[in-house]
Amino acid sequence: MFIITAVLSSVGIKVEETTLSYRTIQRARMIVRKEIAVGLKNDFKSHDKYVIHWDGKLLQDIVGSKSVDRLSVLLTAFGVEQLLGVPKMDSESAQNQTTAILRTLDEWGLSRYVKAMCFDTTAVNTGIHNGTCVEIEKALGRELIYLPCRHHIYELILKSAFEVYWPTSSGPNVPIFGRFKKKWDEIDKTNYKAGIEDSKVANVVLSKKNEISSFITQCLQAWFSSTSAIAAPNHDLEFLKQLIEYKEIDALISSATCEKMTSHLWYLNHELVVLSLFDDAVPLDMKKRIVDAVKTRDSIDSKVKRFEIDRKNINSIIQKDLSDFVSQKSLNLFKIFDLPYDFLDVDIELWASDESYKENEEYFKQMKVVNDVAERGVALVSEYNQCLTKTNTSFNIYCKLSKNIERNS
Repeated sequence: MFIITAVLSSVGIKVEETTLSYRTIQRARMIVRKEIAVGLKNDFKSHDKYVIHWDGKLLQDIVGSKSVDRLSVLLTAFGVEQLLGVPKMDSESAQNQTTAILRTLDEWGLSRYVKAMCFDTTAVNTGIHNGTCVEIEKALGRELIYLPCRHHIYELILKSAFEVYWPTSSGPNVPIFGRFKKKWDEIDKTNYKAGIEDSKVANVVLSKKNEISSFITQCLQAWFSSTSAIAAPNHDLEFLKQLIEYKEIDALISSATCEKMTSHLWYLNHELVVLSLFDDAVPLDMKKRIVDAVKTRDSIDSKVKRFEIDRKNINSIIQKDLSDFVSQKSLNLFKIFDLPYDFLDVDIELWASDESYKENEEYFKQMKVVNDVAERGVALVSEYNQCLTKTNTSFNIYCKLSKNIERNS
């Protein structure tokens, strides 16, 4: 307290006329922070086409020793990224997640502006009967667009390739790598050399070196280029074709990765393939075929939000192009986002100057299809957990303020 006294005196404040106590200062700080948090809500620039993101993590409660699930809930649109809250749940069930997400949206008064959901492709999120996504749609009374995290999808595909030649791990980390990391500082590196320098290892590895390098390059390029919404359909179709053809090099890896990817063809469903109309990498003649198919092909009613294919017939994908994945149901993308689609009746050569096309292009080019924002929210929650406050309300305020400072810095 003597430091505060010295500071007040230095700026001309009479200390004897000032109430100095830890409790008074704490109450004042809490009031100011609460006012700032309320101001964030009032000043938040509202759009009418939000994508909601969420991700959770099991953490020790800020009070006591009980473990609770914390859910990071954010909205994105037109470059705006807003952390809405970090509610806690007793368990990470679909019902608990749905309740936490909807309550957080209602606190901000933004439920009616949510048009799409971005999430990790876990069973609790994607279950077709009682998953979190389905439950949110039921509660809101309307259909939303599903945007599964593309980084998560490609991580699963890479993991399936890794597990072909490495024991399967049920957790997110490979145990032997974890033990190696812990022991790293205790190891005398001068007693060891890279495995490739050993003649026996080299004889085994070198014959496969180019194949391994080629596959790693292929997968890394796919992962790093997976963040574009408008490129996603063409990106996934071409990558799946590459995985099928990889059987000529390594049949086991080809089989494992194809099996995994066919479970995650979300961006080849009827509604999302039309994003290709805004992808400059897709030729104009292909876009014409997509438009024709959208206008003429009947919709197929299905609760499944991803493209499904019999894995026995997976080679048939080689002969398919983007126009094979659309139908009249594809128009749902524009309807759900409340975007015009008059441009479909305009000559493709004139799209660049068509207002309805430009409006769609502007929105979908910036639309986030990775859940990194929610993962950063989880990291923030983990960092501040148990170190700032012992009340849930204050904890949420701290996280919102910190996220706002981070975004504006």
